[in-house]
Order: sequence, then structure tokens, then C-alpha cells
Amino acid sequence: MGEAARTKIAELAMAHPDAVVMISNAQGTETLAPPDWLAELFTNFRQPPTPVDLVAAEQRIDAVGMFYQARMNGECVSATRLVDNPSVLQRCHTLRVDHWNDVVGVDPIFVFICVPDDSATTERTTAFDEAVAPRRIVYRADAAGVALTFDPSAQTLMGWTKESFVGQSGLDRMHPSDVDTAVSRWLHVLQTEGGTLRGRTQYKTSAGEWRWFESTETNLLAAEGYVLVELLDISVEMQALSELRAREELLLRLTDALPSGVVHFDRHGALLFANDRLDEITGVHHPVLRSYLELFDVDTQQLVTEVAESAYAEGSDFNLEATLHRKDGTTRHVRLSLRSLAVDEQGANGLLICVDDITDEWLLRVELARRADRDDLTGVANRAAVHTGLAEALRDRRSIGTGAIYFDLNGFKAINDAFGHAIGDELLQETANRLAGAARDSDIVGRLGGDEFIVICPETTADQVAALAQRLLDAVNDLDADAPTLPPIVASCGYSHILHDNGLAAATTTVATDPDKLIAEADAAMYAHKRDAGNRPLSYATLALDDKAG
Repeated sequence: MGEAARTKIAELAMAHPDAVVMISNAQGTETLAPPDWLAELFTNFRQPPTPVDLVAAEQRIDAVGMFYQARMNGECVSATRLVDNPSVLQRCHTLRVDHWNDVVGVDPIFVFICVPDDSATTERTTAFDEAVAPRRIVYRADAAGVALTFDPSAQTLMGWTKESFVGQSGLDRMHPSDVDTAVSRWLHVLQTEGGTLRGRTQYKTSAGEWRWFESTETNLLAAEGYVLVELLDISVEMQALSELRAREELLLRLTDALPSGVVHFDRHGALLFANDRLDEITGVHHPVLRSYLELFDVDTQQLVTEVAESAYAEGSDFNLEATLHRKDGTTRHVRLSLRSLAVDEQGANGLLICVDDITDEWLLRVELARRADRDDLTGVANRAAVHTGLAEALRDRRSIGTGAIYFDLNGFKAINDAFGHAIGDELLQETANRLAGAARDSDIVGRLGGDEFIVICPETTADQVAALAQRLLDAVNDLDADAPTLPPIVASCGYSHILHDNGLAAATTTVATDPDKLIAEADAAMYAHKRDAGNRPLSYATLALDDKAG
């Protein structure tokens, strides 16, 4: 409500230059002198001690409500009566003015502009009077608390008659639970001439209902011979407060029952609320926002900070997943849901973050992804993962070349028939383990099906593939390997290599350009090796040269 409020004020000044105007601070506890820009628009400024002192006594509670409505919504328009002219119904415009002195960050001011309500008819005035029935009872009492005078508002408000009121102690109408406190307050007031104390007390109506009052006692015994007692009906406010407390209790109970951690920060990142579940997930007890951020790695801290800043500035909502490193050394995977609160011209004035522990879900996703790429029996890459890895290796134009080494176990069917499928499965598992143990970290060891295995070798020359093929074959055919319960493994091995298109060439390079062709070449070399039954793996390039020579 910066420029918009000023525009509204200027419009009211054009229509009502003689309007009664008052300015208060952001808390509504004191009035202020008008700033220059406002003094140029109006001439009839009032400066009572507080804003409520401007309006008639029976209107002051309503004035407080107007003020708080303007605090929340920026503007409130309502009917009222001024203390110096209560017979004339006024229309009071209460406006919150942010940046009133053109300085960002300074508390707003509230401008009250009261203009006569010319449209008020007799009927409307009567309705207004009924709507603002007396809420205050004022009477005089002696030192013992016995009523000396009677306020007609007591009968209108509570049904008390003059006969039942004058000469009676206020304790007779008071709730028993409030008597001790009221007596203590009364005795304290009597000790100081001119002293005033205020408290909340319940009184019984003539119909037997209990209503809340704010009771103010002022000791005027020495000067006037009585204690002035003012009872302000606050039953509506106390009911609203009770309902608010009930809602807050419900909210607290709900947040404690949620499986999610919930934390609420104000505009400046200060913590306003955090439930117990958040402590369980993070292992941190109600710190500031920075303490939570320190549980993430640097990149995630930066991301969460940027997301939070965007939520504050733009009122945006975000969801993201992150890994949380707890102080006790454990790791949890969490889903963060950021929700901005109450967005105004300055952005969001709060941030709500829900934290869900999705560690089990995350581990399941990882396991499912692993299973999608793994061979169920041996644990090495399956056919789909082999083709994916080979395609990625061939697309890497920075690499000098890629090799594929194909293996087949000789006589595997006979072993299955003679020893059974359980031994055959162990043999396949042992073969996979030996290949994985002898391969490089960058290689992809996979099973294509049955007793056929392949090793994809990224970033290799033809000579490196030849040497690696020999090492892998020796590992598979190692008769001294620790597998005494299994038959000896004898494998055939062929390999192929492609030099990537980076300006290099070699006589041993094939012309394969896709995964299937490279695998097919290695497969052909493996079958040639199986026929020759030699001790050295066979290269497809050598096989191709022999075919041309033949």
C-alpha cells in the first residue's frame, strides 16, 4: 500500500479537504505529526495521545478492529463517531501507507481520514446505534468495592437494575475463579492515590450467562472520595481468542501427527515454528535457516538458497530432492516442498518448508535402476546396458577408439548336462567375477545371454584391446583359480576395435560405426578362435586380412 494508498488519500483530499485527519505509528500506540506531502493535502489534523482517543468511548473497541483490519488488508472503511461530535455519523477511511517517507524498510504509518456520512438517513443512523450498543459500564465505588452510582449501560448490557446494583459489591456478580485476583488487584489500587490497575474478569448477566470484561480501577478516594471503575465488555474478543487458541492447538496437533517435518521461517529467515518430526529427520533442534543449510553439500546449499530467495521475492513454490548429511554421520534423502506465505509488495513475509524422508523410496529407485541394467544371475551388465554403454563410447569423439571383446565358454552345454544347471549357473557367475576382476574400471563387463560374455573397452587403441583381451582370457582360463568345486573353464575369445573419427588411421582399424556391427565383428572373431582352438584371442582385423589374402 505505497502508491495506491497515496492515490486514495489524494482522491479523498480532493473530495473532502476539510476532513478530520490523524496519523499513527505502525503499532497504533501513538499519533504522529503529518509528513509534508500529507500536510499539503489537508488542514484539519488532530493529534490525541492515541488513535482510539479520537472516537467516542463506545466506539473505541470498533476502532481497534478497524486498525487491525487495515494492518492486514491495507485499507478499512467503516462508520464511526468522533469524541468531539458524537451526534454526527462519520465514515472513517483507515489506510496503511508503506514507504511513506520514500525509504524502504521503515515501518508504515496509518492515516485516518474521517468525513461526514452525508448519505446517512435516520433509519441508517438508528441501525448504526443498535449495532454499536454500549460495551462499557462506568460507575463509582467506595473503598470496600460497593457501588455508589449506576450506569444505565449496565442494564442494557448485562440486565442489571439500579436496585440490584447500587449498594452491592462487585464480588457478588463476579465469577468465583476471579475473586482472589480481583481482591488482590483492588487492595493494590487502594495503596496508591491515583493508582490504576487493569485486569480481566468474568461477570454474570441477569440471565445467568458469563461475560468477559476488562476491568480498570482508578483510586480517586483522596481527591473525589471514590474509586472509578470501568468495565469494558471484551466477550467477543475473548471468544475470538479462545477460538484462535483452539485452532492453534489443532494446528500444532496436526503438524505433530504429520509424517513430514514442518518448519516456518519469517521474512528474515528466523525460525517461528518447527515440529518434532523435523528434529527426527534432520537431527537438529530448532536452529536458524543457516543451520539446516549446512546439512547439505555446497551445490545443494546454493540451490536451496536460490529457491528460498525466489520464494521470498516472488511468492513462488518449489519442490526438490536432496541428500542430507546429518551431524551423526548418517545420510538421508529428503524431498523439500517450499511454500511462500502472505505475499505483499515486499514479497513473501514467511516461508513454510515441508521435509519428507524419502530414503527408502530413493534406495528402491536406485535398486530398480540397478536391476534394469544388471544381469540377474551374474550381476554384470545385461544386453541392454551393454548396447547403451557401447553407443555412448562410440559417440565420444574425444576418445581415440573403442574395443569389444567377446567370450564364449567351450562345452558349456555338456557341463550343464553332466553336472546340472546349478553347477552351470555357478560357472557363469565365476566367469563373470573373473572378467570383472581383470577388466579396467572404465570397462563394461556384460553378459549377452547363455554362456556368452562381452567386455566393452572405451578409450583404447587396437594394441591395448589386444593386450586386454589376452589378460581377460588368461583370467577366465586360470586353472589355479579358487573354484575347486567347478569344472575347469575354457573360453574362446575374439575382439574388434574401431578408431574414432579424429584424424587418426591404422591398418588394424575396422570400419564398424554402430554397436551391433562392432559386436558382430567381435563375435565372428570369437567363433574363428573357437575353430582354431589357439591360446591367443583372435582379432577381427586379422581375420579380415586373412580372408582377403585367401
